Amino acid sequence: MRGRFAPLPIALLLFLCAGAAAQAPEQIDQLEPRAGEWQAEYFGTFGPGGEREHALEAMFGLSGNFALGVELEGEYSGGRLAFDTLGVKALYRLTGEASPVGLGLQVQLAFDERTRLAQSEVRLIAEVESEAWWAQGNFMLRRSRPDGETAITPAYALSLQHALGNHAWFGLEGSGQLSPLSGDGASGHFIGPSLTVEWQAGPGAEIELGLALLRRVGGEGPGTTGRVFVQTTF
Repeated sequence: MRGRFAPLPIALLLFLCAGAAAQAPEQIDQLEPRAGEWQAEYFGTFGPGGEREHALEAMFGLSGNFALGVELEGEYSGGRLAFDTLGVKALYRLTGEASPVGLGLQVQLAFDERTRLAQSEVRLIAEVESEAWWAQGNFMLRRSRPDGETAITPAYALSLQHALGNHAWFGLEGSGQLSPLSGDGASGHFIGPSLTVEWQAGPGAEIELGLALLRRVGGEGPGTTGRVFVQTTF
């Protein structure tokens, strides 16, 4: 037990050593990739007016419990796409693959164009999957420095989907940010229907496509936002 939870104090230390994200739907991270697998993903949010977020991620499973990766984030605003941050992330799976509830801890450090630490995040990932249902939950704590002032913000992303045959799931997704524990900031909450489809693209390769239409139900942020991700594992 002691060895299994050793990454927890390391994650908290990295979090405390750190720009705040705008109120928008959150990305749901999964307990992947597994040992020896590569995973590449695109994540984007779209909507009428306002800012649109884009992210590219690549990760590699070093073992059954540990994976490392990088993520490039940008924003489309005012008619132009601008670089935001380049981050490194580490995922540690706390439970075995046979466990009925999958749990993992992920730490991410994001750097701006001047290589300054712009944001640090600790994320708890939970997942339960059966033949009929797929439930996912991400619970995040972020330290950011908007306008030079440090803010610590809790955030979350939840999904519950029902299987549609063998390759698709449909359900409900919700995500958002709570009021900051310290520093300035605002909350924002979003909910709406989501669809996930996956298929085999060849021996050992799998593609997953996720779509959601999310409506703001509280706090600040865009009124309606489309969310898309495309993920391939090989």
